[in-house]
Amino acid sequence: MKKYTLLFILNSFIATLSFAQNLTLELDKVSDLRDEKKYTEALGILDSLIAMDSVSARLYFLRGSCYHYARQPKLSMESYQKTIEMDSLFKNAYFNLANGYERQNKMDSAEIFFRKYITLDSTDSDAYLRLGYTLRGQGKEDSVKYLYDKAYALDSTNLYAIYTLAQEYFYEEDYSKSQAFIAKGKALETDDISFYVLEGALESAVGNYDKVIKACEEAFEIDSTDFDLNKLYIESVMLKKTDPKKICKIDYQNKFVDYNNSNLKEVLAGITEEDYNQYLKRVKAGEILSLEDYLRFYLSQKHKKGFSPYFTASNPNIEKYWKEENFKELVKHDDEIFNTVPLKISELFKVCSAHFALGNITEFRKYYAVYFGILEGIIATGNGTEFESAYLVVSASDEYEVIYYMGLNSSSQALVHKDEHSYDILTTAYNDGEEKDVYFNIDIPMENLHASFTETDKKGKKKKKKRKNK
Repeated sequence: MKKYTLLFILNSFIATLSFAQNLTLELDKVSDLRDEKKYTEALGILDSLIAMDSVSARLYFLRGSCYHYARQPKLSMESYQKTIEMDSLFKNAYFNLANGYERQNKMDSAEIFFRKYITLDSTDSDAYLRLGYTLRGQGKEDSVKYLYDKAYALDSTNLYAIYTLAQEYFYEEDYSKSQAFIAKGKALETDDISFYVLEGALESAVGNYDKVIKACEEAFEIDSTDFDLNKLYIESVMLKKTDPKKICKIDYQNKFVDYNNSNLKEVLAGITEEDYNQYLKRVKAGEILSLEDYLRFYLSQKHKKGFSPYFTASNPNIEKYWKEENFKELVKHDDEIFNTVPLKISELFKVCSAHFALGNITEFRKYYAVYFGILEGIIATGNGTEFESAYLVVSASDEYEVIYYMGLNSSSQALVHKDEHSYDILTTAYNDGEEKDVYFNIDIPMENLHASFTETDKKGKKKKKKRKNK
């Protein structure tokens, strides 16, 4: 009997050892399949393994990972929850659950699981950063900075911690500390574009546009296709050329020029069709103008023959290829946008977006500078909060481009005549639902419309000569 008992124990041991060896091989196979994005096959193997061992936390965790990469968040979260049921000390399951809740914008739940993770591993620098992000997402600012400092104290080479603190000090306008963290980040990771962008933003905030341009040019050697970097470069070249003493006040920190002053009428009166022709020649050549010049170019369109703010058709080629996402064909018609007066800002956006998607950075900069300059020029004419500070536009359709650019959505529009001026008031809202009325001065398009109707009436009133009978 003892002999059979020993034999049974030995067979059980061999079977257990064999299962463990096979399990290791199968899990390696699952990991390979996951890395190859063959999620269905990987999940099939995991389901069969769980059928044989339904209490293995490791199996549920790996299944959660596969579901995550297969973009099935609900099943992924359920698997991570099951992992914790099997092993309450399985720390990575807590981290991944926190990450999942953060993706769902459930910051309170994310906070709970990040805190649980930290109780199991108090040395993970990234966990403190992520907890800080979730607290900020809930408006709990009290301990956010402490958590960022804690993350840096745990790992002073953590690039995320360094960048986060550089950003924090930038927002606090403590530029010397921000610059110190930026310098450290650049020294640790010479190819990280984000530190160059932040450095450029810092120098821009204090009006050092030459330094911004230098930082951008250095970063272009690493990656000339980064959008934020190109935007910062274009903006800085533009603002470097903008003379705040010429006709207006300027707030360099917000990068908006305030044209809402007594000189505006003089500016408008002094613009001619020749200005339009000169500016058009320069922008078509790819020159980045000053913000003031982009505004003058925008306003000078009203003097161009054929100016029609209410009856301008879209370019059929650009519309067609944009819908088809055929950017190679679309950019063949890029120069055609200048044939439309006034320029359609939406078509400018499509052209520069197509060039960026194709990696045509020189052409992207050319068209994006016009797009950015015109919109910032419009925004520079006021603040849009009341009649007296309404944004000045040459076409009603430009109103919608402005509000989209500002991150707003329109729900209604009202035409108002006040003190011999015409205004559009757009009721808009941010994505969070907060409503905002935005005022636009539409004297230019209304004057053109009135002139068109007057000309039509004159033609209609001309008497026809009666034919005489022979």
